[in-house]
Amino acid sequence: MSKDAPTRLPTNAQRLADRFGPAALPALLDGLAANGMAIAIFDPEDRLVFYGPAFRDAFDVQDGPQTFESVIRHCHSTMRGALILTDDIDTWLATANEKRRSMPNRKFEVDLADGRWMWAVETTYNDGWIMLVLQDFTSLKQREIGLEHARDAALHAAETDPLTGLANRRAIMRYLDDCVQLASEGVPLSIALIDIDYFKRINDSYGHHAGDDVLRHFGRYCTHIFRNSDRVGRIGGEEFLLIMPNTGGTAAVTALQRFKHHLHRASQLLPQRLGFTFSAGVVEWQAPMTSSDLYKDADGMLYQAKAGGRNLIIATGNARPDSQAVAGQGGV
Repeated sequence: MSKDAPTRLPTNAQRLADRFGPAALPALLDGLAANGMAIAIFDPEDRLVFYGPAFRDAFDVQDGPQTFESVIRHCHSTMRGALILTDDIDTWLATANEKRRSMPNRKFEVDLADGRWMWAVETTYNDGWIMLVLQDFTSLKQREIGLEHARDAALHAAETDPLTGLANRRAIMRYLDDCVQLASEGVPLSIALIDIDYFKRINDSYGHHAGDDVLRHFGRYCTHIFRNSDRVGRIGGEEFLLIMPNTGGTAAVTALQRFKHHLHRASQLLPQRLGFTFSAGVVEWQAPMTSSDLYKDADGMLYQAKAGGRNLIIATGNARPDSQAVAGQGGV
């Protein structure tokens, strides 16, 4: 049937006439077909007893008797019409049938394989008949998606340090508050305050562009080395906060040792072979510590690492004793 073909009235149209009355049927069908909306009517046995050209095009309805299930299975198997992304069409249909006829009026979105979006209004009558009316609202949906992307980008920018790509101070401190709340409910937590060693010397000796390269390099390796559940944020300057949920102090020290090793090797690839190092203070949460307590203790451990000669990881007594002062490779 071509796009401009007349409204399709299957052979069991007499049931439709019985439902709405034979006198009103011609005007009803003409009106439904002329408005350009996708219209379909299903009988109580879910047989498709009426559909217009727009519905046929939207759901790629084939010739011959059809049911709701046959239309959906065709869309799924051919990837035409309604976009149905599932490996289990039987379960999908069972879920859909639970929703159909569950309420007198139902509204929902339908995305099509050709990229269009349809707004569907499903009306269920007391005797089980269903009238489905769909309207193309692709332009509105695209604007909605565009606005969502713009909002997400703005939120990401508001919480991201532009130089390193890591969380900024506001975002990382909020995450710390969230993790401390979880820790108070029994989830282990360790944090590390990290400072790049002799960063001012790098800026003074090689220029601020070299310092920026070091910061970007550090941020990139934080993203690659640590787990997805861990988060690193730039507190300011060359200082960073690492938050490690579900991690005790000993495991946190081990992770930092591994990070120190990879970072030092990779930093040799920077211009001027800036094999920079860092110092870190590690603290494991203990009740009843607040976010401020945890941060203050980590800052104290970091101070000890820097006072001890830098390029050290200093942990509180919650880490294993032989990890309380860990030296790394040499550098700038």
